[in-house]
Parts: sequence; C-alpha cells; structure tokens
Amino acid sequence: MITIEQLRAARGLLGWTQKKLAQMSKLSVPAIARLERGEVDPRVNTLTRLRECFEKAGVEFTDNHGVRRRGENVRVEFWDGADCMDRFMDDYFITIAGAKSEGLFSGIDETMFTTGNTKQLISNFRRMEKLGLTERILIKKGDKFIVGPPGVTTYHWISEDLWGQVPYVIYGDKLAVFFHGPPRRILVVENPSLAMTYRRQFETLWEKSTPMPYSRAELEKMSAANLGVKLR
Repeated sequence: MITIEQLRAARGLLGWTQKKLAQMSKLSVPAIARLERGEVDPRVNTLTRLRECFEKAGVEFTDNHGVRRRGENVRVEFWDGADCMDRFMDDYFITIAGAKSEGLFSGIDETMFTTGNTKQLISNFRRMEKLGLTERILIKKGDKFIVGPPGVTTYHWISEDLWGQVPYVIYGDKLAVFFHGPPRRILVVENPSLAMTYRRQFETLWEKSTPMPYSRAELEKMSAANLGVKLR
C-alpha cells in the first residue's frame, strides 16, 4: 500500500496537478486534496486505484516512501516530522563521504540547522574536517549567523534579489529542497542529471557572490558562538 508521502511525491515527479490526478484516477479534486493533507484515513481501494494510476504513468514505488520513474535512475523521498533534519544530516554526511564530493548550499538560513540535534551537526563537522571534506554555502548579504568552521565551510554573501526563497542542497547525485512549513518537509531527489543542473546553477550564483568580509579567526569565533561550543 502506498503512503501519503508517496502520493505527493509521485504526483510531483510526473508534474501533475491535483486536477490532473483526479482526471486520471476518476477521483474528485477535494478528495485528493484531503488525502494529501492527511485529513482523512484513505480506503484501501482508493490507494490501490491511485497506485495503479501512477504505475500506468510509469512510476515505481520503492522502500522508504520513495518513488521513481520506471527505467530511469531517479529516486524521490519526502521526509517530514520532528526528525527530518536529523535524517538529512545523516544522509548528507554519508553521501558526501562516500562520493568524496563537495556539498553546495543555496538560499540557506542556518538557524534551521540549530533547532534540533546540534551535537550531531558538530560531530559531522569534525568528521568532515578529518576526512578533508568541504562545503560551500550561499547566504543572504549581511547574514552573520554561520555554524560551519573555516577549513570545512566557505561562506559567500549574495544579494537579496538573487538569494532564493526555497533553500536547496546539492550533495553527490542528490538534490534536497527544504520547505519550512509548518510542518517542515524535505524533498530529496537522487538523479545525476538533476544534481548536475543545479550544480551549474549554483556555480553561476557563486560567481556573482562575494566572500564574507571577515578573517578566519573572526569566522571561527562566529561559528563557535552560534553553536554554543568550541569546535576544536
């Protein structure tokens, strides 16, 4: 049986509106809207009808609430709930460590990473430093709330007109998109072509950005103060 998360992800993967899904599944738009908002307990036959509809359109349902197009190397997961940031941080470190790749963050407000398990965040930074892993982060011009230590994280300021309202992260062959909510949700898509497209977009923005005007020592003090601990 498919989950509500898979229902939303499959519709997003196909680029279908709720109206389009209603037409294809012979259900009403209000019924689909209530299902996606979790306002009703779906019947087994309703979920079966939706699954068959998506499968006819070329969608495959995978473990961990994932979906992908049949025959394509695309994997989609939708994380939400209180632990979604912890799940992301685990997946982020495991992926970049395995791929020996750089993490790229755009449109980020780093207070979003300090509302949960700060100890896990600090542990990841220490492990990244030990493995020689790095990341680059675009933040809005004037923002001084940073948590990454110099040597691991390089910050650039970008003008407000170019700063994206929807944060995203490229890591390995994955793209994570953050929705503030409430509730907070994270969409993770694993596909090399999509990751490369966003990586190129990031590099274009990076060229238009400027380094934060502070010394390494000043940046290290900022990150330590914002985390409330010493990183070394």
